[in-house]
Formats: sequence, structure tokens, C-alpha cells
Amino acid sequence: MKTRNLILSGAVILGVIMFSSCDNNDGDKIDTDVDTEAVEQSAAIDDIVESVFDELDAELATDQELAGTATLKSSVESSTCLTVTFETPDDARYPKVITFDYGTENCEDRFGRVKSGKVIVTKTGPFWEAGSERIVTFEDFYVNDNAVTGSRNYKNEGINEDGFWEFSIAIDVTIETTEGISWTRTANRIRTMVAGADTPRYAWDDEFLITGSSSGTCSEGYSVEREIVSPLHRKRTCRFPVEGIIEIVKTKGEEATKTWLNYGDGECDFEATVTDEEGNEETIYLGKRFAKRNN
Repeated sequence: MKTRNLILSGAVILGVIMFSSCDNNDGDKIDTDVDTEAVEQSAAIDDIVESVFDELDAELATDQELAGTATLKSSVESSTCLTVTFETPDDARYPKVITFDYGTENCEDRFGRVKSGKVIVTKTGPFWEAGSERIVTFEDFYVNDNAVTGSRNYKNEGINEDGFWEFSIAIDVTIETTEGISWTRTANRIRTMVAGADTPRYAWDDEFLITGSSSGTCSEGYSVEREIVSPLHRKRTCRFPVEGIIEIVKTKGEEATKTWLNYGDGECDFEATVTDEEGNEETIYLGKRFAKRNN
């Protein structure tokens, strides 16, 4: 096997990786009229899942396969925080195994999140080749001391009838928080690339519209079903979706409650609105509760 190493900055990684507990934290709420517990927790888990993959996707999309090389484009400040290793067969370019090694010490990203362990990506073909896949797994991987296990399959479905690249995603992950609480998340989604395709070696101007559904469980005794009812608009450079609405159904025992999470009207910020079945609304601040906890 051919193996090459290079060092990239943790700041390259738009790591928006967070953990969630299954208890209330009123510090993240502006009001308390609407029960936002399940919404906040579910949004946090969803953000863990999306963010860990977004950062890898951004790097892998700039893999300069168009130039016939196997190096990632590094256009930002250098650091020894992250080591990226490439392995390819001796007589072929694929399958290519790329290991993102954050080391045993915490590697801080641009948002102050810290990571350790490895994320392993197997690529079956170039990013811009219809039918190519990327299979992501984890090895002793932690975010803010919360363990992430599972897998994600990302497949290039080609160009749709509107002229945009589409990618299908299947996710199956488990998050073990520092409180000993476990969350699971499975999801099937379609990501439509609506901006950035004309700059294939530069990922930071990419924008996506995301549709699909997900489900998960919390070890505190309830489950959550999520359906995107208005496409999520995600930008590589923004921590959370800038637009989109998710319908969330929390089920505990025989009781089910429904709420809607609205990410806004295009602003890149930390606010979202939660609406319950009676039409009551509450604004929540995303991400405040998810900083690394002090021991």
C-alpha cells in the first residue's frame, strides 16, 4: 500500500461537533412557555452527526483528483493538530482509505470544540464521479469527551433534472455523553448542492439543500422522529442551517408530542424558533449548552 501523510490545521475543519444530555438546561432558553427539551437535544445530536461529516466532506471535496494527485488542498494556516493519512492500492487509485487522526490529546477546532481519536473514510471513486461512495467509520473518536461510534455512507447520485449534484446519505451513529446518557440516530437524507459546484477544488463556498428524515432514541426513555418539512439550507461556513423547518415527534410511553424547529430566514446565527401544537412559539439559542464540560 502507498501511504502519505500531511498535517492540516484543526481550523480547517469546520467542526461543529457537539454533545447532548437528556436533562433540561434553562440557560439556553429565552422563555419557558414551550417545552423545548426534546427539540434542543435532538437538534444537538443532529448537529453532531452533520458537523462531523461536514468537516470531512469539505476536506474530501478538495481532494485534487482532477489534477491526478492524492493530496488535500491546504489553503489555510498550518498546524500539527491533525494528521491525514492516505492509503491506496499499489496498482490502482481506488479504493482509497483516508484517516483523519486527531491524536490522543484534544485537538481544538475554530469553534473551540475538541476532538481526539480517528475518523476513517473509504472512498470508492472521485468525489465528482456519479456512483462513487464514501464510507465513514470511527476509531476511539471523541468530541468534547463524548464518544461517537457508528457509520455513514455518502453516495454521489449524479446530476438531477434541475442541473444540481445530488448526494444520498445513510447514517447510523451512537453518541455516549459524559453524563453516561446514550443517544442513537439513524437518518436517510438527500443533499442537493445548490452552490459551489463551479469551484470543485474549493469547498468553503458550498451550499446544500437537505431533505429527508431521521429517528433516534435517548436512554432516558423516549424516542424522537424528525421529518424535514421545509428543506434545510446549509452553508459550509455557517455552524447551523440558515433556513428550514423540521417536524419533531417525541414519544415517551403512549404519549406523543409534536413540535416544529424553524432555523430562520437565511441569517447565519445561533437562533431558532420552536412552535408547539397550540401555536405557542419560543426562541432558543443553539449550541450554548454544548461546550466541553470541566471535570
